[in-house]
Formats: sequence, structure tokens, C-alpha cells
Amino acid sequence: MEQTVSDSYCLMDCHRVSGAAIGASAQESRQNNMSAYRSTSAQISCVPLYGRTDRLRDTTEFYGTGILVEVQGRHIIVTAAHVIQNGRRFILLVGKRGCPLELNRTAIVTPVQSGFTRETDPLDFCVFPLAVNEAQILRRGWRFIKWDQDATLDVPLREGPHRIVGYPDDANLLNADDDVLPANCLSLPVMEDWRVIQHAPDVGIKRHPASYIGLRYDPRLLEQQKARPKVKSLHGCSGGAIWRTDGKRDLGLAGMVTQCMSPTARRTGERIIYGLRSNLMNDVMHSWIRQGVF
Repeated sequence: MEQTVSDSYCLMDCHRVSGAAIGASAQESRQNNMSAYRSTSAQISCVPLYGRTDRLRDTTEFYGTGILVEVQGRHIIVTAAHVIQNGRRFILLVGKRGCPLELNRTAIVTPVQSGFTRETDPLDFCVFPLAVNEAQILRRGWRFIKWDQDATLDVPLREGPHRIVGYPDDANLLNADDDVLPANCLSLPVMEDWRVIQHAPDVGIKRHPASYIGLRYDPRLLEQQKARPKVKSLHGCSGGAIWRTDGKRDLGLAGMVTQCMSPTARRTGERIIYGLRSNLMNDVMHSWIRQGVF
């Protein structure tokens, strides 16, 4: 492991809220972009995260994506810390079938490293511990990744097929007529490319290729006979899962999305994506467990 994980951590409080969650109309945007998305299924381990932004007006906004993880008998949601950076002011809701799950929890986040902001810090990681009954509720719609079995902690590849799973905001914006929170999930084929890390604008990422993963989505690399996903934006996929694949099936969880350098497509359709590798996530989580943080 090249990067030393700090034993320190900081907290953000997410408070309880009641009532239905609805917001501004986004029906047209969602309908125009559904071709790239799959409906929520019991096999998906990612959940959409929302925040209540105005208690008086009962306004809810989409925040991003979280991953359901079971580690050492503990059930947690992991996401990128910048996704919930306003956790002290807003209430976090987990979208699901029926009423949203309200998290009356303290989020555990990695502290912002010196010289960075929350948006630019490459060590961008957050954990929400879940109570037993909350984990049971989420199991009705999704599954928890069994960390010791599903996480890929081996030597990084120089190149290889992966896919990212997350909830883009253009497909999950709220409609005033919605009686449930949207949960439209994107599964996008990407390639790990060592050159993405080599040319990363952030020195912290460039110096620690065993801790961070660089991905490239390029429609030109996909098989021509297969339909290319029509992806308008990757905004909202922060906190999403990165799965290593053999092109046909998942081989293990390789990491978590933290940053997309080109959230809207370049002229070629290419996008550059960064994430934390599973081995770095593993070190942070087990460090917090040893400290009794969760």
C-alpha cells in the first residue's frame, strides 16, 4: 500500500425528517435519457442518495450514489465525501421502493487534506453506519456487497475492462408528481487505463497508482455490433461502484467513483473518470473499525 491512511476522521450530522419527498419537475429530462438506464433490481448494490434542502417547503434534491457494503458483520453505505458535504444542513434520504429511508445517522468522512478542498481532495470517502432494521429494509430492493468476498484487493491492472454503476442526476431528478424517489441506475462499460493516472492533474493521485484508479469511457472502443449507451451526463455517479469485468461478468469490486473530469461528453464521446481503489477503501474502513468508530 503506497498511501498512508490517516487515523483521524471528522463527522457530519444528518438529521431526521418526515413527509413525502418531491421537488421540481424533471419528467421530460428523465424520459429522454432512459435508454441508457436499468431499473432497480435486487442484484444492484448501489442506491440513490437524496437530501432535504428546505424543511419548510418540503424540497428534496438528488445528491449522488452510495454503495451498500457488509464488512466484518457491519452494514454501511459508502459514498464519496463530497456527495454529502452539506450534511450538517440537509437531511439524507436513501431512495427505495415506497417511502425513502431516512438516515438519522452521523456520517464518518475522511478529513480534507492540507492544500485541498472537499471537491479536489483525492481521498474522498464517507461511511454511513446502518442499524439492523435499516439494513433489512434496504435488502428488500438491493443487496449488500460482502466485502471479504466481492472486493478486488490485488495488484492493479494497467488496462482492462470495467463498468461503473451509479445514478446520473439527469435520470433521477424529481418530478412534482412523484410519490416515490426515482431510482434509475446506469451501468456503463469503461476501460482501466494506466495513462489516466499517469497524466492526472492531481499529484496525489499520480504518485499513488495503487490507491487510485483511472478509467476511460470511449464509445469508439465498444464492439460495433452492440448498442452504445446514450449517456448525457455522469453527474450523480460519484459514490458509484467500479466493477472489474471480463467483458461478460463481474469479477470483483475494483473501487468507487470519486471524480469525472469530463461529466459531459467530449466531441469523441470520451470521458475520463477517477476513483478510489478497493484496497484504499479497505484500509480506511478497517482503520475506523479498529478504532471503534463504527
